[in-house]
Amino acid sequence: MAEPDVAKASQRAERQMLICGLNACASVGVFGNLHGRGQSISLQKAPMPEPIVLIVSPDGLVRQSLKALVESAGLRAAAFPTLQALLEAEAPQSRACLVFQPENNTLDDPGEQKRLIAACASQPGIVIIERGNVSKAVQALKSGIGDVVQKPYRDKELLEHIETVLEVNAHS
Repeated sequence: MAEPDVAKASQRAERQMLICGLNACASVGVFGNLHGRGQSISLQKAPMPEPIVLIVSPDGLVRQSLKALVESAGLRAAAFPTLQALLEAEAPQSRACLVFQPENNTLDDPGEQKRLIAACASQPGIVIIERGNVSKAVQALKSGIGDVVQKPYRDKELLEHIETVLEVNAHS
């Protein structure tokens, strides 16, 4: 390519970066160096926001305690009273893990099952159920939930499940 062509290509690339913004270009995978007349422009991929744990429980005390537990482990958390409230919220722009603790008969409701399927379509999740409640575990797994934790659970155990889901989500 002749030197004027290199300069024109470099100028076009610079204009394109200005138009779409450096972060937007980096987020769609524009990497490396663009060489012009003695100039080098390096683009770095914008860092991904920290992962977030999305907690859904109709019980306010459970929401508060789960949020405090997650935040004590250094993770971001957001809590919602219902799956519907989660679905109406703005989707996270980072890796996410859904932690869902339904009321006793919640998963028997076909509408709630559809909401769980919709929530699990955008992020993997964990459902917390009463010990021995196999039918609820099966319903949750069929709805797309990735993991089941039985009550009573140890905090460390739940955090390990959350970390595993976030790690799997990072590679998918």
